[in-house]
Amino acid sequence: MPSTRTQSNCWLATLLTVAVGGIAMAILTGRVLGQTLRGQVYFAAGVGLLFGAYVASHVIKTHDVRWYWPAPFVLGILGLIVAALRPDLLLPADYRHLNTIPAWGLARALPIEMVGAGLVGVLWLVPPSPPADEAPA
Repeated sequence: MPSTRTQSNCWLATLLTVAVGGIAMAILTGRVLGQTLRGQVYFAAGVGLLFGAYVASHVIKTHDVRWYWPAPFVLGILGLIVAALRPDLLLPADYRHLNTIPAWGLARALPIEMVGAGLVGVLWLVPPSPPADEAPA
């Protein structure tokens, strides 16, 4: 059983993946007042979370897939909660009365797009863990 310190480091890997992936995705989804392009959203979710997993795996030094796969789900839920609470977040004052523009980059992806492209991005980078009976001694 992993120690408490090791387990807390693994949770940090999840949080770091979400934080870095969220920042990258917010940048990669495009301008706030720009058109939402589906291909760009897929690209932002996949590459943003791939970058988040890359940074987390190099900083935290864990390669256990259990700590990376929840990142797209957490990031999607976080993005939708923020969008529900503040739909005009990041919009200039002239456009704040319009709540149909998905200004918050993390809410531009549909849930299936976030999970699908995000899981591809995260799992592409993290190697599968060897089975317990084949693990090196």
